[in-house]
Amino acid sequence: MLTSGGDPAAAATARRLGIPAVELPQPQSIAAIEANIRSAAAALGRQPQGEALIAAMRRDLGAPAGQATPALLVAGGGFVAGDKGLSAVLLRHAGLAEQPTPRGRVSIEGLLLRPPQVLVISRYHPGERSANAAWLDHPALRRLPASVRIVETDGRRWTCLGPGVAAEIARLRSALAR
Repeated sequence: MLTSGGDPAAAATARRLGIPAVELPQPQSIAAIEANIRSAAAALGRQPQGEALIAAMRRDLGAPAGQATPALLVAGGGFVAGDKGLSAVLLRHAGLAEQPTPRGRVSIEGLLLRPPQVLVISRYHPGERSANAAWLDHPALRRLPASVRIVETDGRRWTCLGPGVAAEIARLRSALAR
């Protein structure tokens, strides 16, 4: 059993039941993602596959872009990634600089008054409806200036900030290059 940043009781319960458990810290850097991959691969006896996954992740990430365009990564309900965490580091690889946003959330009005150059919309479950998902489709967002570039991303890739997000960074980089 592998856990990352979750409930420590799950690992303790697994151990009590005789199930090996490896607890992986929530990554705060690209190096920490790589360390977690190595720990998981070692626990599973699959070090070569872990190194291959790290190589693929590095290839997808590429080097950080030189100049970054101001952007906001916005999820349902107006929740933003934040300009200081791992999401911001990863966005830099796509050539985006997450704008500082107080309280981790942006309002529709705030987006209209201070629009970013790039709005990255994170859809966790495309096609599913919830109050938070409906926020992303608010009619007022159609009033953003034409100069605002809107790009959608797979929100599931941003949840754990593991190696799966690297392919999404490569996709964002490609979408921005068009």
